[in-house]
Amino acid sequence: MARKTIILPTAIAMAVLLLCLLAGCTGGRGNAGGQQQQASQEESSASRISTKPTEPSAASGEATECSTTSANATEASTGGEDANSACKPHGEQPNGKIAFVAEDYPGEERPADTDIYVMNADGSERTRLTDSELMEDGPVWSPDGKKIAFVRGEGDLATGILLESSDTYVMNADGTALTKLADDTGGSIAWSPDGKQMVFSPGGDIYLMNADGTDRTRLVANIGASSSFDWSPDGKKIAFSTAVDPGTAPGIYVMNANGSNLSRLRPTELTPGVYSGSYYSPAWSPDGKQIAYVKEDEEGIDTIYVMDIADDTAEIQVTNYENGETGDALSSPTWSPDGKQIAFVSSGSAKDDDGNWVYTDDIYVADADGFGTPTNLVNTPEAERRPAWAPGG
Repeated sequence: MARKTIILPTAIAMAVLLLCLLAGCTGGRGNAGGQQQQASQEESSASRISTKPTEPSAASGEATECSTTSANATEASTGGEDANSACKPHGEQPNGKIAFVAEDYPGEERPADTDIYVMNADGSERTRLTDSELMEDGPVWSPDGKKIAFVRGEGDLATGILLESSDTYVMNADGTALTKLADDTGGSIAWSPDGKQMVFSPGGDIYLMNADGTDRTRLVANIGASSSFDWSPDGKKIAFSTAVDPGTAPGIYVMNANGSNLSRLRPTELTPGVYSGSYYSPAWSPDGKQIAYVKEDEEGIDTIYVMDIADDTAEIQVTNYENGETGDALSSPTWSPDGKQIAFVSSGSAKDDDGNWVYTDDIYVADADGFGTPTNLVNTPEAERRPAWAPGG
């Protein structure tokens, strides 16, 4: 009986082995391939991500190839994995809602007429929320995700930038109940995490007001043109971009919510008369431990970084133009509620065969850790800008 107990499993094992050989089993090679893929991903962390606008198909307007190139995308194109997967972030698919601004006049001089839209974070179900003849910009969500505030006013035809006389409005997240909150609030606003206040900057001063538009209070005077305000998640600090020192490029600054203790985060060193880059669009991570921002270097190349608040020398490079490419302008990073992804704008312009300016402002999403490949969420002829990820996912 004991002999049968030994022989039966042996016979089964031999049969399984024979079937495996006939079928061409690849278990060992599969494990090796997994190790090679892991090594490739580790090597790709050095080069990070390169971003380029997607070229639409002439017939359908859909992307004909991956809109970016990276180490992971190169591996996919050579058979390492499905090529389409390289055109998506390596992490989870984007969730939640993103508000943004869009212009609907491709092929013409940049218009001063923009509207607020909202879409799913994967780019689907694009919905227009406003429709006016004025320029609307800078949508921000209320902390509970039920309302959207934005600025509206006359715009500069040459740059597409709002004038200082812009006013602040608020509406429900579905575009209903539009209400004007305050006059002359400038082109950038931010909602406090408790939903009770907003920060804004008309001219060279920075102000606070209640979320209903009352009790305007000046926090900082004569600081220069300031923009891209973002409140820390605990409500204690406000980050923004400005050029505090005369003759210097914009940098990233942070101050207490009452306007005290102003300090510069980027550049870390500032030498008068020496250009050390321009820094824009600070955005706090949901846990308050990091700030994403855009740096334009001496060659005019934009890169998105994520810096660590506790150690400002530690940072992650989220995008990277390779092989000397100048690339497009990057702007407006905004975090997903779980802190795993960052949406941003890649902007470019060129003249078509008729001499008309065509703008390629598109919204991308990338993994915040710098791996993977950014995905173009919109890929339309219209210009989309100023994304704002809704809180809560």
